[in-house]
Amino acid sequence: MRNRGIKLPSNLEKNTAFIFEGYSGDIKMGDFFDTFQYFMSVKELESLAKSTLEDHRNFMRYFKNYVEDVHGTGAVPFVLNIDVLRSYLYHMVNEKGLKNIMVNIRLRYMKVYLNWLYEEGRIKDNLSKR
Repeated sequence: MRNRGIKLPSNLEKNTAFIFEGYSGDIKMGDFFDTFQYFMSVKELESLAKSTLEDHRNFMRYFKNYVEDVHGTGAVPFVLNIDVLRSYLYHMVNEKGLKNIMVNIRLRYMKVYLNWLYEEGRIKDNLSKR
C-alpha cells in the first residue's frame, strides 16, 4: 500500500488564530476574521471542492466589506453578535436588493462558519440558530 502524505496548507503554521484557550462568550470582529483563515485551512484539509472554498472566501469578503463600510475599522473593537448579523441581513435585502436565493446562499455559508466556531468552543452561543 502506497503512503500518501497529507499536505498541510502553508498558512496553518503561521496562523495564530488556532492558539485558543477557551471562549469568553463573545468574539471580537478582528478575531472573527482572523479565525476564518484557520477555518479555511481546516476546510482545505477536509478536501472541499475548490469552488466551495472559493465561495466561502467570497461570501466572507462580502461580509467583511459590509462590516468595514458600516462599522469602520476604528480602534475600538466590537464583538460579533446577533444584531450585527441581523443588520447584515437587512443590508442585503433592503439596501443591496439581493434576491432571496442569493441572501440564503450567503447566509448558508455564514452558518457553516458560525456552527464551526460554536463546535470548536470559540463562541458561547450558536448564533447560526438564531
